[in-house]
Amino acid sequence: GPAQLSTAAAVLPLESWYTHHFDHFDPRPGTVKFDKHCVWPMGYDGACRFMLRLNEPKLAIPLRGDVITCSHFLPRQELPIPKMHEMAKGVGTVELDRQLRSAGSKLHIFGHTHINSIVEYDGVRYMQNAL
Repeated sequence: GPAQLSTAAAVLPLESWYTHHFDHFDPRPGTVKFDKHCVWPMGYDGACRFMLRLNEPKLAIPLRGDVITCSHFLPRQELPIPKMHEMAKGVGTVELDRQLRSAGSKLHIFGHTHINSIVEYDGVRYMQNAL
């Protein structure tokens, strides 16, 4: 859950999965099976919605100071995505950005694509520092 580190800062980890709708050039389901060994009884899009719902109780907890959020998957389509066939269908969900903004995030740390970046959009800094 969230951690209030001090009166000046809090950390809020957000659960996430991806949806093919993240591919704004072609939001239809693709042919590539990312994470083919993950079997979700509700399907991939259902898994994305399930993970986002897991965040709702955490988002209801009041946090003070600068809020730092983090997730494995990407919350914005503008963030760097590898130039591989249908990759945009398996890297994120824009609903995650709505959630981190509702928490008042100043910094969002994300992973998955292994492309180092630091960018800012509309008052939130997004950062990935892949190992």
